[in-house]
Order: sequence, then structure tokens, then C-alpha cells
Amino acid sequence: MSTACAIRGGQRVAVLACLLVVVISACGGSASASPSPSPAPSPTPTQAPSPSPSPTPTALPSPSPSAVAAADPAAGLAIAPPYTLAPLDPALDASFRQQFSATAGAFASLIGVGGKEVVKNGALAGYTFVVGFPPGIMTDATYQTMLTGIATNAQLQFKTTMTSGVAVSTGSNATNGYGVFRVGDHILIVATTPGAASGTIAAALIAANK
Repeated sequence: MSTACAIRGGQRVAVLACLLVVVISACGGSASASPSPSPAPSPTPTQAPSPSPSPTPTALPSPSPSAVAAADPAAGLAIAPPYTLAPLDPALDASFRQQFSATAGAFASLIGVGGKEVVKNGALAGYTFVVGFPPGIMTDATYQTMLTGIATNAQLQFKTTMTSGVAVSTGSNATNGYGVFRVGDHILIVATTPGAASGTIAAALIAANK
């Protein structure tokens, strides 16, 4: 089933849901609902064994600060003219983060996500999302898997070009335009309306964040 989403008024939550699929796929998880557990068979009565001392539970180690991604990797993001960045609507941002936490499960504490509205001449031109991974997770192979997942789910083909030394992959379908690039352990995703210059927005982000 396609997860392509249109960027139009009232559909911004659906756009963010697209990003959830990408993040979970890159981490090796699944964005689909968990199957209902099968009923456990009725146990056959047996003689109760003699009680034995309960083992002392071992506490799971907390991830070290260096292994946890930033809470909002988009916090210090900048963009070059003619674009400006604006915060996501608070209700939308809260809804997105709630969906992300519920869908990502154990990965939610390791992956930082954040987004901004991209504005041009006072009008919404699209969105940019930043996904921050712990060091070492986002390898070249993992990034290529992520690009393949986006292309498959959004039913599009990417064309990759170099912008200021950064490989930017752009593509569009009937509902959305996308621009994706990687900077170290961060993935930036631009989402626009069809025919909009997702590559131009990506170039403006790269120019302002060198």
C-alpha cells in the first residue's frame, strides 16, 4: 500500500506520517500495526514445583549521552533566501512526536526528529525534516536503504546530483515532491507540492548550514 501523502491544507499530519515510515524502515523496524497475539493454550494441571529463590533482576544499562541523538536536530537549522523557516504548528508538532514515539518504540529514544515549515514570499513552500541518528548507525548502505524505501513507498524515482559537494536526491509523484540528502549522522528530507523546487530548497538548506 502506498504511503504517499499530499502537502495540502489539513493534510500535514499525513505528510509527517510519511516520515515515520522512512525512519522506522531505516532502523530495521516496521511502521505497520503489531499483530494481535494468539491466545495462549490452556495449561495442563501439573504438580506445583517447590518454590525457588527469585533471581535478582538486572537493570538495563541506559544509553550513554554520546549514543543518543539530539531531541530536536532541526533546532538550529537555517536556510538561505528567498526562503525562511518557521516552526511547525504546535498541535501538529505534538501530534507528530506522539505518533513517532508510538510507532518507533525502542528506537524513539535513540533517534532525534524535528521539522520546520519552509516559507517563500509569506506562503508555505513545503517542509523540511531532520532525522538525527546516533553515531555509526547511518552508514552509506543504510542511507541507500532509506532512499530505496522512500522511493518505493512514495512510488517515485530519485535523480541524484551534487550540490556544493553534497549528493541530493530529488523526485516527485502525483502528490509530492521530495529532496533528500545526508550530512554525517543527519538525514534532511524536503517535502513539497508537486512541481515545486525541492532541489532548490535543499540547495538553500545546504548553503546556509555549511
